[in-house]
Amino acid sequence: MTITRINFTRLLRISRRPSLSMQLMAVGAAITLAFVAIALLVPLFQTWGWIQDPTESLINPVHESPSWSHWFGTTRQGYDVFSRTMFGTQAAWRVVLLATALSLAVGVPLGLVSGYLGVD
Repeated sequence: MTITRINFTRLLRISRRPSLSMQLMAVGAAITLAFVAIALLVPLFQTWGWIQDPTESLINPVHESPSWSHWFGTTRQGYDVFSRTMFGTQAAWRVVLLATALSLAVGVPLGLVSGYLGVD
């Protein structure tokens, strides 16, 4: 019987310069975490007064260009585009979770059955 020795230090070694794929993975992870953080923290930001209520329209000037008070400007109805965009991340996050859950609910059993039956 041959005993194979595994050099764990070589496996766990972090190279001096990460590869391009690792760098791009880090960028993607940072963007995803920022998106999730925004979606989770937007209601808190609204209660603190940092973001305006997205349904308030009568207190804003109509069709204003971007400024310090309205970062993305306002619409023709007077809605603040920035607050509506930030609250839209919550809806987008729900769609992502629902699509992932549905694909898992359909794909995993289908893959199990096709693997068991040997369907090519």
